[in-house]
Amino acid sequence: MLANVVTKILTGLLSETFIKKIIVLALQYIAKKTDYKVDDELVQIVEEALYDAPQSA
Repeated sequence: MLANVVTKILTGLLSETFIKKIIVLALQYIAKKTDYKVDDELVQIVEEALYDAPQSA
């Protein structure tokens, strides 16, 4: 029973949406530590690519 609950939690955490959010948040955090504008633009491009891409079935 406990194994089923843990499995469901881990499966939810490893979802595509969660991974996308973590990637974008990490990139934003790194980009904010610099004064360069190029990295901010790259973060924007990655974010648009991840969220505007067709969802896998």
